[in-house]
Amino acid sequence: MSYAADTSMYPAPAKGEHVHVIELPKQANEGDMTVEVMPGKQLKVDCNQQMLRGTSKQHDVEGWGYSYYRVSAIERGASTLMACPEGATRQRFVAAHNASFSVAYNSRLPVVVYAPADVEVRYRVWKAEPTWHNSVGHPQLPKRPTKQHSDTHSD
Repeated sequence: MSYAADTSMYPAPAKGEHVHVIELPKQANEGDMTVEVMPGKQLKVDCNQQMLRGTSKQHDVEGWGYSYYRVSAIERGASTLMACPEGATRQRFVAAHNASFSVAYNSRLPVVVYAPADVEVRYRVWKAEPTWHNSVGHPQLPKRPTKQHSDTHSD
């Protein structure tokens, strides 16, 4: 990242926080694009599915109309409990899905995220396909087929 965007109007990070600045290149049809931001951590994990929990909240830069996002502390959440083979541990990025958020793609403004120093912030860009599809309109919801009950019972 080049950090060419002016971020002087954003507040200073709190102690123990890092500021992540995501600058997006100009694109044609930016209205068809969305940026998904995913906080998480690099953890030593085994073969089990690991989950992290945390939150993110949108804030406004007073007087500017710009938004920034603050991620809370990310903590270990649930995990599956499978027996893993010996030596199955490795370093891997584990996402805090409930702290993720999406923003409209806008190359004129950076996406600014404040997160604890031990949190990694990743992002990816989603682009809508150019073709719109028609839905099927019904004057009312379709009826479900009813089950047939029989009066005979087999033992």
